[in-house]
Amino acid sequence: MKTSRTALLFSLALAAVTSIAQAQIYLHSQIVTGSYGSGVTTRFNFAIDVPNNKLTVTVDNTVALVNGSGTKGTLISFGFNTPFTGLTTGNVDTSVKWTTTNAGRAASYKTTDVINGNSADRWEEHAPYVITHATQFNQEFGVSTKDTPSPDAAGLDNVEYGIQYGEIAVFEFAFTTKDITAANYKNFFGDNFVSAYWRDVTQVTASGYWTGSGRNRRWVDTTSECIVNGGWDKGQGDFFPPSDGDLPATPEPSTYGLMGAAALLGLVAHRRRKAAKAAKTV
Repeated sequence: MKTSRTALLFSLALAAVTSIAQAQIYLHSQIVTGSYGSGVTTRFNFAIDVPNNKLTVTVDNTVALVNGSGTKGTLISFGFNTPFTGLTTGNVDTSVKWTTTNAGRAASYKTTDVINGNSADRWEEHAPYVITHATQFNQEFGVSTKDTPSPDAAGLDNVEYGIQYGEIAVFEFAFTTKDITAANYKNFFGDNFVSAYWRDVTQVTASGYWTGSGRNRRWVDTTSECIVNGGWDKGQGDFFPPSDGDLPATPEPSTYGLMGAAALLGLVAHRRRKAAKAAKTV
């Protein structure tokens, strides 16, 4: 029983100290919805690692369709703003790995692909990131499926490497020559701070008919065209720091410090009582 109590106090102290080192990882989650008529949605989970200058974005394209209705598509492109000025693709080391894939997807998608500039086979970096299809969206950095040379970062002609409905992919952006700090990390957030672009958007409800072929195939309602502009959609999201209540903020280091101090004091007191008891029995 004594050993268990000592082990418990030690583990609490260790956990608190470990948590202090991890305390500057900020989380946020946001669903981005297409704004051109389809209603397609994808969830983006941001994890900002201040000490290691890393941003991890989990692209979750498994958002449940309400009552089985809605639309689904393949995400082929997204971009976001950063705290940095003059950012280039050379300042960022990007990697991507699928954690959830559809049946039939090649096993190679489970491996980590490194994306530097446009040298990778499947995805490429853009700084700045611009979608000129329809109205123009602008972000400071982004990635898209690999495409033939084009001034548009949307990867309009390639859906094969996109994140299909039912899939989850994790992108890690390591800022090699730029520093994320506790003061500037909030500049990842703001009005219209993330853009998303989908292709192969398909309607899954109502009666209607298919029209077009290939990547331009789309569902048309009997009363109106549900999926406008040839089976694509794009949208922007307003990202704000965790204080908006979407996800709880990581506790401040001072909080973990108090936890650690309390646990350590408890461990010291326990050992003193144990030593005093041993002295009395001598």
